[in-house]
Amino acid sequence: KFKGKLSARDRLWTKAIHYTTNKRVIIKQLKASLEEYVPERLD
Repeated sequence: KFKGKLSARDRLWTKAIHYTTNKRVIIKQLKASLEEYVPERLD
């Protein structure tokens, strides 16, 4: 029983870690695309 709870918690942690890393990658990609195309309004 206890082992199952730990593995479930570990799964949640790995999911959270993957989510945060994916978020960073997406933000990096967004920043790169913004650098490629910057509307004149933002300047």
